[in-house]
Amino acid sequence: RIQSLDAMLQGLQQERDSLAHEVDETKTKLSEVEQKLETVPVVDQDAISHLEHRIEELDAHATTLQSENQSLESKLHEVENRLTETLKEHLAAVAQLDSSRSERSLLESRIQSLDA
Repeated sequence: RIQSLDAMLQGLQQERDSLAHEVDETKTKLSEVEQKLETVPVVDQDAISHLEHRIEELDAHATTLQSENQSLESKLHEVENRLTETLKEHLAAVAQLDSSRSERSLLESRIQSLDA
């Protein structure tokens, strides 16, 4: 029976040694993790809140700028349309003037031929 207890004791000692080795490995890994955690930056909630607020402000400003841009584009199209109409009117007036000059030239030629 002593031999049996002695064998059990040796088995328990081996198990204790094995567990002690596992504890040492775990402590080493824990130490490594703690060292890595020290290098992780701390999150500043106030800074995050400030940045979120700033993002909201910039989004609102971007929306305003888009609206202003659309308004300016609309006005630009109106001006382009008015310029196009004015150009057509001027071209029609120039064509009318050319036509009048041609008629005048014809009339002057007839008057000269009648005078002759």
